[in-house]
Amino acid sequence: MRAPLTGIVLTVELTGEYDYMLPLLVCCFVAYGVAEAMNNAPIYEALRERAKRSAEAMRGNGSVIESPVEDSKPRS
Repeated sequence: MRAPLTGIVLTVELTGEYDYMLPLLVCCFVAYGVAEAMNNAPIYEALRERAKRSAEAMRGNGSVIESPVEDSKPRS
C-alpha cells in the first residue's frame, strides 16, 4: 500500500501545522518514485503473496487437513 497523500493529510490534520507540508510532499513523492523505479511490490501485496505461497506449500505436503463442513440445520 503506497499512499503518500494520505500520510501527508493525516500528518497535517494531527499537527495542525502547514509549515511542513511542502517538505513532506517532496519527500513522499521522491520515496514513491524511488520505490516505483525499483519495481518493488508494496508491503501488503508482498506479504499476501508470501502467505499464499506458504499456504500452497502446506497443502502440497499434507500438513493441512481439509474436510467439508455441512450445515447443521435440518433440511425440510
